[in-house]
Amino acid sequence: MAPGLPCRKQSSVVPLKHKRYTERPWNSEGRRMTIALGMLASTGVVLATDTEESWGDVGDIKTATTKMISVSRKEVTGNSFCMAVAGAGNSDYLQRVKLELAAKVFASPTWRFETSSDMVEEYLLKFYGDHITPFWPDVKDFQLIAGVAGSTQGHLWITDKTTVVPCPYGYEAVGVGRAYATALLSRFHSTGMNLESCSLLAIHVVHCVKEFIGGCGKQTHVVACTAENNVHLNPAKVDEAERLLKKLFAIDHSVVSFAISYRPAFAGIAHAANKLREDLKGLDLLNRAEQPNPQSTTADLTPPPPSQESPGGSGEF
Repeated sequence: MAPGLPCRKQSSVVPLKHKRYTERPWNSEGRRMTIALGMLASTGVVLATDTEESWGDVGDIKTATTKMISVSRKEVTGNSFCMAVAGAGNSDYLQRVKLELAAKVFASPTWRFETSSDMVEEYLLKFYGDHITPFWPDVKDFQLIAGVAGSTQGHLWITDKTTVVPCPYGYEAVGVGRAYATALLSRFHSTGMNLESCSLLAIHVVHCVKEFIGGCGKQTHVVACTAENNVHLNPAKVDEAERLLKKLFAIDHSVVSFAISYRPAFAGIAHAANKLREDLKGLDLLNRAEQPNPQSTTADLTPPPPSQESPGGSGEF
């Protein structure tokens, strides 16, 4: 140092080039690693989910669980309705919410088809206020997808915290596979598709998500709801439909390769597509004579007639 210049005090703190982040502790709650989707059909609603549930921040443990519940309602007027609910997020909260939506909201004497989403929103406001908001942000929330089928129309909506969001395009999805699923549904779903076509499309989309999105996997569960009943598709037939639909990848590859002049035309494309169509029809997915999936829950929650002491019911949750 040159004589006469002031001595500059050296800092003992060594600046960091990159910010250090503390390691997040292992979390034992079920993660939002799932796919659940729904779509409107010409005569009802179809919902489908995978069954894989991941535990821990990096999916240390994987288990299988049922993520969907369906219920039916018959009114004294003769009208009947069916509802199915699935979701993604905290698995314990989801289980509680699905059961209470079925038992307290859908079975309420004050329930009406036209105001079903408003009643769900009212229930969620109370549930969040009692069980989530007081512990925020130390708890993980959840997201629901639900469909209600009536004799003349169907409703499909998802939730974002306490807000119920309608699905104007006739399809939607929740969970980590949502973006990929909705991209596929936007290509293939169309208004007026029947229940069988929507069920097959649901199987195909869930299968694609399980193939390409981490945290989604194991079996596919599908329920087709009409005003009269809920049909839980036979798991063995769903597995067989998945196996058959895998052939679509080969057909699609051949068509694209031919279109871009990468390889000559495959003469058997039309035959393969027709054969696949016939094989899928032969599965008879919506055979109502079969028993529902034993892992799913179906219940007739017909409310009793309102008593004289409490006409119309209280409507409380």
